[in-house]
Amino acid sequence: MRKIFGLAALLLASIVVLYSVVPDLVRDLRYRDSYVLSPMLAVQSAKCRRYVFVVSNCTVRYADIVRPEVAGSVETMSFGSWGGERVRMVQSSRDPAQVSFTLAAEHVFGRLVFLVIWMGLLMALIAALLRSVLPLRPTEARIPDMVPRPVQPTAPAPPVMRSPYGVPPPAGAFGRRGMTR
Repeated sequence: MRKIFGLAALLLASIVVLYSVVPDLVRDLRYRDSYVLSPMLAVQSAKCRRYVFVVSNCTVRYADIVRPEVAGSVETMSFGSWGGERVRMVQSSRDPAQVSFTLAAEHVFGRLVFLVIWMGLLMALIAALLRSVLPLRPTEARIPDMVPRPVQPTAPAPPVMRSPYGVPPPAGAFGRRGMTR
């Protein structure tokens, strides 16, 4: 039962990671060549939070300088830490509604590799748990070579030569080439 709960937890974790990471990663991959620094967007707060000394989740809140009511936030997950780095907002020159920050745009391929490795590890754990919860058993329909076949009758075995006294002769009684005198 614990394995089933572990499997459900891993499935939930992979769904949460995909739901939270993939949309921002796809946006940054799509617009990575068209990002330019935005003088109209000011960073209000930037915070990175580390989990298990490996994963960082960074949130950057920003606002428009001219229209302060236009505000938003960008959140990314990455490998390692970006703590202490300077954060500036960037906008796509093709679509100004697409906003990111410099570190996310510069490290987009590192984030992609992180996502692939992370999801690969989660899928390997899920596969191992599935294998232990649902063991594979061959059936007649799936594997026809595993079906037992009837045993064919064979010729009777030749009779075994025994000593007339019921006890086998001692070792070396006959020598190397036959009986001794």
